[in-house]
Amino acid sequence: MRRKVASAVNVDGPKGQPSIQIQPSVPAANTVTSGMKKPEGPPVANTPSAAGQLATPGEYSSIPEDSLAVVPPEVATPVYLSSSDINRIVCPGYIKDVIYSKEKGLTVKIEGQNAFVKFLVTKEGDKDEYSTTPTELYVLCGKETYNLIALPKRIPSRTITLSGGDRKADKNASLFDGIPFEKKILSIIKDVYTENIPDSFTVKNEDRLFALYKGLNLTLIRTVRVEGEGLRVKEFTAQATESVELSEKDFLKTEITTDPVAIAIDKLRLSPGDTARILIVERVTAEGGN
Repeated sequence: MRRKVASAVNVDGPKGQPSIQIQPSVPAANTVTSGMKKPEGPPVANTPSAAGQLATPGEYSSIPEDSLAVVPPEVATPVYLSSSDINRIVCPGYIKDVIYSKEKGLTVKIEGQNAFVKFLVTKEGDKDEYSTTPTELYVLCGKETYNLIALPKRIPSRTITLSGGDRKADKNASLFDGIPFEKKILSIIKDVYTENIPDSFTVKNEDRLFALYKGLNLTLIRTVRVEGEGLRVKEFTAQATESVELSEKDFLKTEITTDPVAIAIDKLRLSPGDTARILIVERVTAEGGN
């Protein structure tokens, strides 16, 4: 179930800029509303996966099957595991626990820095049946939590190494330690909007125009990644070429964001030539993901 961000909160903007209104994200829609004109031509299909639902194995065809894989903390990372042999997960410290759904048909044994994962093989008459069902594993390794999406496949045994994170991830973990998810999101938005971005965040300048709306030029100007937290902020500028009224749900398009948790807009009504700042906080599923 997708967690919701707290209800609308106003954050004072930088000097000379308006306060920004933060709203929780809502289910994505196919159409544009609130006075913004819909682009001409056929509508774009928008079918994001249901919250909490794992993709089918075919959707992971680009993931390598090498014997060694390195997984970062706090980011849902798909990895292939052998469906027939014993797999090994290696922690840089000690593994406290591995949490998983036992009904998915696998066993886990913890030994110090190692966890050994084995998918159960069932019999169908005289034939062995091997699991093909993706399974989430949460590995508590030292002070970090690792989220593996285990994809069983008929390949040799695999070794998965859990990375120790980096200084940025460690610093962010300290910044947000004990802070509820909703307050964490509000804090991240405020930091980006007021230009008080911690040095533990990674900023990447962008310049991508999205021709999605009639009467509005939408440009992605930068992304701000919160290392180790599995979150990223996309900052857009929206310049009106005619009078428009903006709404948070206008920007829940898969061309813009695939897993948003909050959207903030500093100006909802635009006259021709006016510009608004739009911040979208979204989850990221792998380090370096788009």
